[in-house]
Amino acid sequence: FKCEINSEMGELNTLVRKSFERDFVDSPINKLKKSDEEVRAETILENTCSQTKDGCWQIGLLWKEDNPQLPESRSIAWRRLSYVENKMKDNSKLSQKYHQQIENYAEKGYA
Repeated sequence: FKCEINSEMGELNTLVRKSFERDFVDSPINKLKKSDEEVRAETILENTCSQTKDGCWQIGLLWKEDNPQLPESRSIAWRRLSYVENKMKDNSKLSQKYHQQIENYAEKGYA
């Protein structure tokens, strides 16, 4: 058995190797200095990522700052609840579906 590589195939092989060496090295973008926000985000991810007993993953929220001040939303939530309650009073099928879904969530441990 004899194996020969002609010069054209050898040149093609060299070109492909050089192309791979050039195209698949560590990108210079990956070597740039990370911003403070990126460092903070990575720290939060590293410190808070965990797997629960049932196999789900939990991870901390990537807030820009610790203890963010969120806007007051209680009044909006009460208005939405009132709207849904009134809608269910008028529509028994919707009420039944809504209650079934809440029970489904409770069975799965979501609520």
